[in-house]
Amino acid sequence: MLFLFSSDIKGFSLLELLVVLVIVGFMAVLIPPRINGAMASTQAKATARDVISALRQARSTAIVRQKEFVFKVDLTHKTYAVDDHKIYKMPNKMQVGLLTARSEQISEHVGGIRFFPDGSSTGGRVRLSMENLTLFIDVNWLTGKVALLEDINPESMAIGYQLDGNL
Repeated sequence: MLFLFSSDIKGFSLLELLVVLVIVGFMAVLIPPRINGAMASTQAKATARDVISALRQARSTAIVRQKEFVFKVDLTHKTYAVDDHKIYKMPNKMQVGLLTARSEQISEHVGGIRFFPDGSSTGGRVRLSMENLTLFIDVNWLTGKVALLEDINPESMAIGYQLDGNL
C-alpha cells in the first residue's frame, strides 16, 4: 500500500486555536447565569401550576363531598396543603404571600382559602415570587374559580387581609 502525503494539507494555527478557546471561555462565563434565570422562571411557573392544581382539587372535593375544604399556606415553612392531607413544599428561594379573609388567618404566618359545597369560596390571592418573576393565583370568592394572573398591579394585592412570608 502506498500512502501519499500532500504538502497542501492545512491545519489550524496556534492563533486560531487561542481565539476559539477565548470565545468558548466567554460563553462559559456568560451562559450559566442566563440558564439559572430561565430555570428559576420555569421552577416558579411549575410551582404555580401545582398550587393551582391543589386549589382546584380543594374546590372539586368540596363540591363532590358536599363539605367545606380549606387550602392552607404556611408562609414560614413555604408549604401548602388541602385540609392537612399531604403537605407540599415550595422551593426555598421562592417568596410567598397570601391575601385572604381575616376569618381564614390561622396564625401570623398561616392562612387559608375555604371552599364551600356550592363551589364558592372565601376568595383570595397567592403571590409567588422568584428572582424577577412574580405570579399571582387568584381565587374568585363568588365562583371559587382559580386563575393565574401574571400582569397585574401589585397595589391591588393590598385589598383585604394580607399575610406576607417576608415578615
